[in-house]
Amino acid sequence: MGFRITNAMMYQRTVRDLNSRNLDVDRYSRQSETGDKFQYASEDPVGMSSKIKLSAEISAYTQYDVNAGYAIDSLGLEETALNSIESSLQRANVLMISGENGAYSIDERKAIAVELSEIKDEVASYMNTRNASGEYIFSGSLGDTVPYTENPETGLWSYQGDSSQRSVNASPSVKVAVSDPGDSIFSVPLPRSVSLGKDDKAAIEYTGTSDFSTWYNQNYKTNTDEAEEKKANTLSVSVTGDSYTIKNADGEEIAKGAYSDGGDIEFHGLTLHTEKGYAGGTIELEPPENDNILNTLQRVIDALNDPAVTGDNLREALDRGQIHNLATLQSAGQALGRIGGRSNIAESVISSNDDIRDVKKEARATIAEADSVESASNLIQAQNALSMAQRTFSMISQTSLMDYIS
Repeated sequence: MGFRITNAMMYQRTVRDLNSRNLDVDRYSRQSETGDKFQYASEDPVGMSSKIKLSAEISAYTQYDVNAGYAIDSLGLEETALNSIESSLQRANVLMISGENGAYSIDERKAIAVELSEIKDEVASYMNTRNASGEYIFSGSLGDTVPYTENPETGLWSYQGDSSQRSVNASPSVKVAVSDPGDSIFSVPLPRSVSLGKDDKAAIEYTGTSDFSTWYNQNYKTNTDEAEEKKANTLSVSVTGDSYTIKNADGEEIAKGAYSDGGDIEFHGLTLHTEKGYAGGTIELEPPENDNILNTLQRVIDALNDPAVTGDNLREALDRGQIHNLATLQSAGQALGRIGGRSNIAESVISSNDDIRDVKKEARATIAEADSVESASNLIQAQNALSMAQRTFSMISQTSLMDYIS
């Protein structure tokens, strides 16, 4: 029994072939135009899945580079602000040293105070620096909050931000801090101080403020109980004949020396000026305090402007100002070191991100990008095949029964 091919079957088969050839021409034309091996998931489900995953990862690394670039810019702004503060405070230190000149008149002292006041305003503006987005860089996570404000009644400056750091993801595993809270840089220890028993016939002079602060920091004892802490940091001074002895709260002797009635007692940068009949007393180490440099500069300015503050009192005020100023300079210097380290990390991460992104681009290209030469060749073959199929269909569609019996 023979198999009979009808005209309908012949046309259906030929149309399917033409459609297939057209699809090939479309696919290879699209590959030549776009450079993509496939456009739809149905063309290569596995390849499309890999392409989407790699494209997402490439976009993520591009964003990581944007974040790292933002970190570098932000840290650069902070570095500029701190360098400006350092420069201003170095000038302030020179002025405070100059102010100790006992030969200066009150007018000359006031002239120094005027320049220090200008420096204080400059430093305040740098401490309240804002970035291009208008956010304050030294206010922690509270970018819209002014870090340092002045109380108009007391003239004291206080920190209004929080202690948080803003950071960005510079890579999947690396976070870079892009700011520092102001209190971590500008709130530094004040020169340490003491007080005497209220009935003691004596007065304290800080003849070596730096030396005393060093001794204090090595010997001050902290306690969660305020009363116990005060007790643990109270020294006793006793006078016997022509000598004195100083003991700590544990009864251990920490200093002794010769003494004459109404004379001075020296102790690690402190001078205790006693009155006649002094029989001993107590020296209480005041709890440690931190403050910002703006308040210290204002205290120095007030001392320079006050004609009543002279001699040892003026020298002490300027000494204490210098010590706190130098502590602020040291803190700013340490912050600059940390900033430099973070900037280096951000730059290194950008380089690493670029390398990883290039690898992923190559992987995506291997999976999803068509070879231009191969695509062109395939397109020519597909076009030739389509042309041949069209000619074949034209010949077949014109046949009739007469073609077979003639």
